[in-house]
Parts: sequence; C-alpha cells; structure tokens
Amino acid sequence: SVLLLLLPSFVCAGVTEHSLVYSVRIAFLHTGDFHFKRSSNHSRYFFSGHFETKGLINKYYRWKGDFAAIGSLENGSPKMEKYYARSESKDHELKLVVLGSDGVRFLPPGGKVFQFADRPKGDDLVTALFLTPSCYRGRYVNDGEDTFEMFLIKVKHVKPKKEKFGPLFKCFYRIKDHKGRSRRLHVTLASSLHGPITKQVRVKIPLFPDVVLDLKKQQLIDTSS
Repeated sequence: SVLLLLLPSFVCAGVTEHSLVYSVRIAFLHTGDFHFKRSSNHSRYFFSGHFETKGLINKYYRWKGDFAAIGSLENGSPKMEKYYARSESKDHELKLVVLGSDGVRFLPPGGKVFQFADRPKGDDLVTALFLTPSCYRGRYVNDGEDTFEMFLIKVKHVKPKKEKFGPLFKCFYRIKDHKGRSRRLHVTLASSLHGPITKQVRVKIPLFPDVVLDLKKQQLIDTSS
C-alpha cells in the first residue's frame, strides 16, 4: 500500500503493539468507530488509524480516512517525525498529505499533482492526544497541514468509576486555529495494566453539540519474544 512506501517498516526487538477502538458520537448520535493501533519500544513509536462515518450521520455528512505516523520517544514522550493521511468526504475527493522533515507534500482534493508547503509546527493531533503519557505541554499541534496553538488550562484528578483503570486525570485545553477560531478540548487519561491510556477525548465547539471519543475496546499484543 501507499502507507508502506511512505513510512519505514517498524520491526525491531521488544516492540509492544496496542490495538484500541474508540466509539465516536456527536451528542447522543453514534457516528462510527475510530480504530487505532500503536507500536513502540524504548526509543521509537508508530501508529496507524482508520475512521469512517456510519449510520444516520451519512445522510448529512460522509467522511473516511486513514492516517499514520512514526517518531521517537524522548523520556517516554513521543516526538513525531513523519505523518501520512488519506481522506475522502462528501465535500471533497481523495486528498493525500505526506509530512516529512523537509516539509509537507499534499495532493489537493481531486488533484493529480502533489504540491509542497512548509512543515507545520508541533506534533500531529493523534500523537499529542492519544500517545502522550500525560497532559500535552507543547505550544503547537497540527493536522499534517495547518498549525494550531494549544494551551493547557488546567489538570484535574478524577476518581475512576471502573476497577480496570487506575487513577484518572483530565487535561483541559484551549485550541486556536490559524483563523483565530477557538474551541476547547477535554482529554481524560488513565493508568492501566498497559501503561497510560487516553480514555476519552471531548471536543467542545461553540453553538454545536460536543464531539466525543470514548474508549470502547483495547488489546495488548506483546511481540518481545
């Protein structure tokens, strides 16, 4: 696949693979499942993900996409190096984004020739929200193309309701895009037998229902032998 050509193979000793599924909803409307896999050892990480809208939401808006990234781990915290995304929606045809150390190559919706742009600042949103073992303290994040300012407002400790999770804490962020539009993010992290894990991401958009990603299923595969 294109993904295997764009990103180097992540095969090395002591790799731990973690498979997760998040249920995605807007208010009470289930819109699909976000399938996410991550692999890591003591110094490197890789992730891949897929999401496609399902059910009633498709009458109003359809979207499907695949994405992946590879990077280094510095004191347990991820640092994204390369990122890839492929998406299609009701609004646009096939779109490709390939981010490397020298910048971003992207194929505009319906385009046939790749264009080039400067590399955006910070880590990609998935690395920042789903792979960081604590609240993300970087100033910037990106979606592979555009840079967003991200501010950690506060951290709140929460008592877990289910025994399978250890102590929980919520990270409250404000995020601002290049047009100056602001929204809030609430990310709930938990300790588990598999290490820190993102349990929920809630996106709060003014005048619209919250977009919520809830952890639905997780599986650990140890490949260290």
